[in-house]
Amino acid sequence: IAVFHRGLRDRAASRLEMENALRDAISAEEMELHFQPVVRLSDGAMIGVESLLRWQRPGVGMVEPDTFVPVATDTGLIIPLGRWVIERAVAAAARWPGLEVAANLSARQLNDPDLVGFVHHELTRHGVAPARLCLEVTEADLMADSELVVAQLAELKALGVRLAIDDFGTGFATLDYLRRFAAADILKIDASFVAGVADPSSHDLAIVSAAMVLADNLGF
Repeated sequence: IAVFHRGLRDRAASRLEMENALRDAISAEEMELHFQPVVRLSDGAMIGVESLLRWQRPGVGMVEPDTFVPVATDTGLIIPLGRWVIERAVAAAARWPGLEVAANLSARQLNDPDLVGFVHHELTRHGVAPARLCLEVTEADLMADSELVVAQLAELKALGVRLAIDDFGTGFATLDYLRRFAAADILKIDASFVAGVADPSSHDLAIVSAAMVLADNLGF
């Protein structure tokens, strides 16, 4: 027995429409990269920026990545989209020589055998030192295919690019797993923990403090 529900059809049609629109979005220059400042708390200096991908979709307006990135990942469009982000992030680093520029990497991108070569090409083309590019990988994506991910990250590290583990604390990472990825430079504690550090009734401060001690001892 197959039960028809109009909502299922509507969602499928909407997803297909988004996929088709997404295929044309890059060439049509509908994608935008916004930059969020990274501030050093000790002296208030701005030391870098984080790249935030947005889609200015005609007839719809600004689309957040949570809406279209899953579709891009499922369809493989995340590879050309991710390359576009890296290229624009490196170009931004060339414009702002005093800042580090960070960009996100997905698990699908880490399975791209041409990833390291592409990153190296863009850094060379724009004349940007590798250490001024930081590539962020979420904790969940790191667990997707650890052997291949470790190899790709090792090559990026050898290239001189800085690496960050993002959204730490929300996945299923063990301490052994964290030790395997200790070659990363930055540990970013998930915002869900940071948001509650000022709440005296929350345990978030204890969790964040412990994570900071762990990160410091591992050399992040």
